Amino acid sequence: MDKDIALQVSNIMIELSSKLNQSIVLVQNNCSNEDFEAYRQKAGYIMGTIYTDIMLPIYKRYPEIEPNELKD
Repeated sequence: MDKDIALQVSNIMIELSSKLNQSIVLVQNNCSNEDFEAYRQKAGYIMGTIYTDIMLPIYKRYPEIEPNELKD
């Protein structure tokens, strides 16, 4: 994967994570606590997988494209 494609994928994954966060808030504000907890767990799993399996390998290869807010 070249740097331009890596940057595009990173940006898409950041947008996707933001949308997942928005969906968690939506469920929290409109569903039972039981449904919210189940949904949050599943959405969190997806977000963690996106980060560890997609984003981290990209940032290891191209550390200069990693957003500051995602750095340790």
